Amino acid sequence: MRFANNRQGASLVVVLALLAVCSIILLELLTASLQQRSQTRRDLQREQTQWLLRAGTRRATIEMENSKGEVPNDVTINLPNFESAAVTFSTDADVSNGQRLKISAQIGTPKLPHQLTVLSTELTIASNNLSPNQD
Repeated sequence: MRFANNRQGASLVVVLALLAVCSIILLELLTASLQQRSQTRRDLQREQTQWLLRAGTRRATIEMENSKGEVPNDVTINLPNFESAAVTFSTDADVSNGQRLKISAQIGTPKLPHQLTVLSTELTIASNNLSPNQD
């Protein structure tokens, strides 16, 4: 009878060891999955910010054409249905041969900097030419 008890005890130890190994493997898989999800979210947010920047550049160009060359300054456009997306236009008139229009696109909340993506570009507008050139 004592021999049977030793077998049952050994079986229990083996089962617990296998359970521990399986738990460690599953924990590693979970960690890798969460890291991949986070990276995918960052990539998607960066791509969305790039599209938002392109749309902001196009909108600034259209506004300049509609206003006969007047450069929009200190304009912030918040997107409806997106509480954390904005496009900003600002000008720098200190350029010797014209003006620079800086266009910034932001997705994410400044309260959480690790979830914030900001991209910007500059357009140079010659004083004698109404068409902007992108730098």
